[in-house]
Amino acid sequence: MRLELIHGLVQLIGHSLGAHLAGFIGKNTKSKLGRIYGLDPAGPCFGAITGSLYPSSKRLAPSDAEEVVTIHTNTALLGIDKPLGRQSVFVEGGSVQPGCKGGGVFKSISALTWDGGDFDTIACSHSRAPNLLTYQHDQTESDDDCQLVA
Repeated sequence: MRLELIHGLVQLIGHSLGAHLAGFIGKNTKSKLGRIYGLDPAGPCFGAITGSLYPSSKRLAPSDAEEVVTIHTNTALLGIDKPLGRQSVFVEGGSVQPGCKGGGVFKSISALTWDGGDFDTIACSHSRAPNLLTYQHDQTESDDDCQLVA
């Protein structure tokens, strides 16, 4: 039995490095995928913070699917600080999220120690993008009138 996919209906969701992986999958399919959600696409090693972006052939790009949506939550350290999708949302400015410790690159790096440093200081803002997407999904199937505003 052979499974036939209708590529326009396929949606991929990738967080951090997974966002770029979803882009590579989109680049290498015969037909265009329907949508890719890039959740705080990885910045380190993709040209973020210091320098220009890698070429679009080596990272998530707007042409990787019919619709590419990126949600940026930690451009200060682990995410990428440039819009990579046809639609790019920089939540709370995209740098540091409310309720997360740390205040940018140098403050976050100084918190990373191997003798019991608080990993949440580093990853809190970066991990918000998947939480925001799942929160929005939960709200669309709920009777609750509460809506996500980004």
